[in-house]
Order: sequence, then structure tokens, then C-alpha cells
Amino acid sequence: MSKLSFFLLILFAAGLIYSQSGTGKPQILFSDFVQLPTGDSADVYYCYKIPLNRLVFEKGSDLFLAQYRVSVEVFDSSGQKFVTRAIKEKNIQVPDYEQTRSPLIYSEGLLKLDLSPGTYSIMELLYDYKSGRELRLPSYIMKMEPVQNILSPLVVYKNTTECNNLIVLANYGGKLPFDENQYSFIIPVKNSKSDSLYVVVIQKKDTLFKKILTEPLKEKIKLGECGGKIVIDENTEGNIYSLFSINGISNSIKEGGFQINVSEPNESGKQEKFQVGCSWIDKPLSLKNPEMAINALKFIEKDSVISELLSGDDEDYAANLAEFWKKTDPTPASEFNPLMQEFYTRIDYAVKNFATISGTNGAKTDRGKVYIRFGKPGDVDRTSDNHGNIIETWTYNNPQRKFVFVDKKGTGDFSLISG
Repeated sequence: MSKLSFFLLILFAAGLIYSQSGTGKPQILFSDFVQLPTGDSADVYYCYKIPLNRLVFEKGSDLFLAQYRVSVEVFDSSGQKFVTRAIKEKNIQVPDYEQTRSPLIYSEGLLKLDLSPGTYSIMELLYDYKSGRELRLPSYIMKMEPVQNILSPLVVYKNTTECNNLIVLANYGGKLPFDENQYSFIIPVKNSKSDSLYVVVIQKKDTLFKKILTEPLKEKIKLGECGGKIVIDENTEGNIYSLFSINGISNSIKEGGFQINVSEPNESGKQEKFQVGCSWIDKPLSLKNPEMAINALKFIEKDSVISELLSGDDEDYAANLAEFWKKTDPTPASEFNPLMQEFYTRIDYAVKNFATISGTNGAKTDRGKVYIRFGKPGDVDRTSDNHGNIIETWTYNNPQRKFVFVDKKGTGDFSLISG
């Protein structure tokens, strides 16, 4: 059995149940502005999302507590003249310490602003009450166009467990997350009489979707909050929208940009083009450099395979790596490969957690190599021998395996002595 086949066997025996985010610094805050017309004007919503590991938590009696304030300040295009601001404060309570460290659990919120079409300078601020620190994010320019009939597509998913099956915004700064989940696009059309919409989705030179959408949902809508998420909710006033849905194509979209072209069949020649990004939110750090990612395959593959993947030009490395993993993709219908994610996530974890005092890369240690091949052990036991050396025993349950490591020098460099 080849190293790769053995790795796959172990990985699927473990059920892909363990995942650890990459060691790269997570994004501090995702944010986006959404316009929804109400009569001749528009409601402007500022949507944000903060990873919990960017906040400071304190231990309460039985919960971990955090508190923050998000401010968005709007200036004219020169950045000198103040226009308006909106502020939101939130208290966070979580029962598990590990949740406080997660870059993949979020606190989300919504602010409403009164803005006319124009060009603005935006300043975002995050104040953490537990640490007393305020973080000012780099300012940026936002151009708010006059409201068009066809509005920007919203990246959404359906929440079936809370909020009466309301549609939820993915809320990653307007981007489509590159992961194993299914997302849809909602295209609001201001004209409530619109009953069809011609949509083409293009990525590079590939046409991923081309269809005339019919039978839109007719609703008065607004953005709201429910269960800690940003949702599309019913409104009691304002415009009735025609809401068109694009379903079933999110897993066909690769990392990077793509374009959604939209037109109304009865409006000859008038087309709206929307540029959208697809971002791998928790991409492992060890996967961000294709050449390094290929070299990391030495843990499961022969040198000849690695040499072949590196035989082309530098710009071919990413495509070569994707093709290598595509051969063993457990979800071939999707561009996202969970096996690839798991492998490089394990490398990130090994690099971060098994580095030695002497500076040895954690992935190159015996514990790191075992972790990369077998994942998180079911049980870790630490003892000492008669010489005072620390003994660490890792036990795996599926399949049954045991590895014993010893730190003979007291530097954190555990050598494998059994397994």
C-alpha cells in the first residue's frame, strides 16, 4: 500500500472529525454595505462579522464573557468632513474556553445609516471593553451609486434550525466563502412586476451558469438580526421586490474573482455586471505558498512525485497541486477538497504546537509527523521514567494504534520510541 493510500485510509477511518484553523493571523473584521431601496431613497445597512479570537474574554461563574463596540464613521471623499456614524455594542457569552480562541466562530451585527449616493471615506473602529483597547482599521473609499433596478447579489444560505427558516447572509464582506457548504445568491429587483431574469455566471473563461430565472419571490424586505445572524426579513413598508435565486452553483466556483451578468429579458441590451470574490476564509497557512505546499507532500508521497509536480514553471505549481489532490477528492463534484484542507490543517497544527526550544520545525518532529498522518489522538498521557524524562503516549481508537515519545533533552523534542 502506498503512503498516500495509507494516509487516505487513516483519514477516512477518523471520519474527518478534527479540524484546526491555520496559524496565519485571522481577519479582524469582515464588513459590507448593503443598499435596499425604500421609495425614492434607500436603506443602507452596514453588516459586520468578528472572529471570537479577536476579542478578550474573562471567566465568569460558569461562562466566558466579552464585550465590544463597533463604530463605522463616514466622511466625505477627502476624509476631512464628517458625514455620519453608527455604533453598536454587544455582550458575548460562551460556555467553552475553546470557543474564545476560535477564528471560525463569530459575533455578527447590523447597523443602519442614512446616506445619499456619493463617494465616501469609511473608518471602522473596534473597541474591546475587557482590554480597553481600540483598533482602527485602515480607512477606505466607498462609492455609493444611485439605486438601480437590479441590486447587487447577496450571498446567502438557509438556516433550518433557527429563525423560522429565514435566509441568512453569509456575511463575509460580500464574498462567497470557499468551503464545503452550499450557498445561494439572491438578486433583488426593485421592479415588483419583473417575472424573469437572465443570469450568466462566468469565472475566467468558463461559463458556470446560464439561465433565465422565473417565478421570483415577491416580498417587502429588510435586513435584520436573528440568532446572532444577519437575515433577510419581511418588512411592513417600502418596496415590493422580485427576489430571484441562483442555487446549486457555489461548489463549482473556485477561489478568486467571478462575474455575475444580469439582465431583464424585456429590457433589450441593458445588462448589469457584478464582480464577486470567492475567498477561502480558513485557508491553511502551509497551503498559501504552492511550492511549499507541494514539498510538504513528502510526508505521504515519494520524492519522484514531488519532483514531477515541481518540474513545470512556478505559475503552474498551484494547478499541479490542485490536480494532485483532485485524484483523491472525496467530493469530486465540488471545487473545494476537504481532504486537501485536512492535510494542510494538520501541518499547520504540527508547526505551531510541536516546535522545539532548539528551533526545530514542529512538522519535522516525530510527534509532528505522526500527527500529520493520523490526526489528533484520542488520548494523550504524560508520565516520566526513572531518569526524569517526560514520556508522552498517544492512543488512537480507529484504527487502534499507540505511539510512545520521550523527551530526552528537555527541549520539547520528543523522539518516537514505540509505534
